Amino acid sequence: MWETSSGVQWKGFGDKNTQPQYNGEVLIGKPNGLGVIIFPNGIRYVGEWRYGKYEGQGTYTYGKGKWEGDKYKGKFRGGYRNGQGTYTWSDGDKYVGEFKGDKPNGQGTYTWSDGRKYEGRFKDGKKHGRGTFTSIKGYKYVGEWRRDKPWNVKFYDKNGNIIGKFVNGVKIIEEPVVVVEKKPGVVVWKKPGVVVGKIPGVVVEKKPVVVVEKKPGVVVEKKPGKTLPIIF
Repeated sequence: MWETSSGVQWKGFGDKNTQPQYNGEVLIGKPNGLGVIIFPNGIRYVGEWRYGKYEGQGTYTYGKGKWEGDKYKGKFRGGYRNGQGTYTWSDGDKYVGEFKGDKPNGQGTYTWSDGRKYEGRFKDGKKHGRGTFTSIKGYKYVGEWRRDKPWNVKFYDKNGNIIGKFVNGVKIIEEPVVVVEKKPGVVVWKKPGVVVGKIPGVVVEKKPVVVVEKKPGVVVEKKPGKTLPIIF
């Protein structure tokens, strides 16, 4: 591949140390069909071509430089990532989903190497639209995102309890509400007091009357019933 004043020219000769080397199918002097191109800095593309551009299914691996070790495997259109694909970073992060204009656009899942994950909508490579972010501790942020930030989002702890939310981008913390059910009190009913009746006097005929004094009735005092305290 030669860069000239009239544009890129595909030739069957060149220096592999300074020019990309292509090996594959050709149509009218340009890669068309299946082919492999390797650049001097180690960048490699293996896949489908159409009129000299990446088109269809392919794998693009970065060489020396800022993105060394990164890899994209998926659909291409007009030389750019477009369609369903997977981009893997050299540090272990990964995006799986839709691409448009060489960036994540549409539905996708971004997984960090430390276990964090976002699943939802993307726009121009940023979280935008409905989505769910899961933290390392299992907390979830669910709702609408705008330009990579939570907009109208509720967040839950790992047990599913709401602990806060974002309203129009403003974070609001909610105190958890703990509801303790009251158990009914236990009531011991009062038993009626027991009363011993008075014993009547005894009279003996034709003898001095012996009067046996009446013994006062014995009254057993009522004990109030016990009420157990209510347990909360």
